[in-house]
Amino acid sequence: MVIKYDFIPQRKKANKKGHIELAEDWYFKIDDRVIWIPKGYVCDGASIPRAFWSIVGSPFDPENEIGAFAHDYLYLTHLTNKKVADEVAFQLWRQAGKGLWAARTMWFAVSKFGGSAWKNNDEDEKSLIELRILIDSHPEKEKFDKV
Repeated sequence: MVIKYDFIPQRKKANKKGHIELAEDWYFKIDDRVIWIPKGYVCDGASIPRAFWSIVGSPFDPENEIGAFAHDYLYLTHLTNKKVADEVAFQLWRQAGKGLWAARTMWFAVSKFGGSAWKNNDEDEKSLIELRILIDSHPEKEKFDKV
């Protein structure tokens, strides 16, 4: 499986919780499939416990954000299975400049301990509704997968 992106999207701080928001539409490719994420999508960064920041970086390091946006989006929408979502994050972290050891450590953590996050809870269901509204109001909504 080949994962790639053509540009690093503009991002901005979204709220006091430190969440980040896409300031422009962004896409990445899984082989020949294009996954678009709309401008305005909010992510909490990479879910890295503070105790590990000195080892793999903070949730908001630029090389962590790319994988986090894609990974969170795929976990929320289930446009792929969990294994593919985890691999997407790993490859995007590497392409963004994350070292191999750190990227493998992060991949191991999400692949082994991300099961509960994969199952959408009530808060995720609200986020899905907000995402559908965001996509439905987008002038180019046809480029987004049905979520």
